Amino acid sequence: MYLGTSQVWPVASAFTPMAVLLTSGTSYTVPSGATSMKAWAVGAGAATSSANAGGCAYKTWTVSGGSSVAYAVGPSNSGAAGGNSTVTYGGVTITGGGGRDTGPSGVGTYSGGDGGANGGKGWNDCGGAVGGNFSGSTTVLSCTRVPAADVSGLLAAVALAGGKSTEDCGTTAAFGSGGGDKYNPTKGPGYGGGAGRNSTRAVSGAVVLYFT
Repeated sequence: MYLGTSQVWPVASAFTPMAVLLTSGTSYTVPSGATSMKAWAVGAGAATSSANAGGCAYKTWTVSGGSSVAYAVGPSNSGAAGGNSTVTYGGVTITGGGGRDTGPSGVGTYSGGDGGANGGKGWNDCGGAVGGNFSGSTTVLSCTRVPAADVSGLLAAVALAGGKSTEDCGTTAAFGSGGGDKYNPTKGPGYGGGAGRNSTRAVSGAVVLYFT
């Protein structure tokens, strides 16, 4: 009588979603097992009077483990506009523009981008900007910080990466929060946030990657 043999088939383990918050460096290796990457490029906030937040560009790519993601984090500039942040994968680059103090031809203060798939000029529209925009935000906390606007799940990814995603007016600002004004010199901005009125506290941009 044929009894046959038992076989055990391997079961592929599911990839656990993960996120990283990058504020320095130039490249990151896609973790093994990941098949999708959503990236946010947040420009640096401006750091002069009535300064505005950095813009936020985002995009989702199909990825393979072991491949490399190139990125640049927008540098802070204590005297003027913030620098742009970028993420590049598969030959495609997204750019989150740095925040500005004044727009061209007297347009006024503006953010670095509009939160769209490739960022935007942000001149006074402020829609989806990453916070810190006193001229466009409707929420100003008692500490004069302006909480970041969530852009397509950005703050949840920041939290998963271990970053501070909710503003509580503590000494350490949450991601993207705008800084306090001259009456609250200890309330500086978070990554990508504008420095705040009458403040020159500069802050860099950031790149957030979410893998599934």
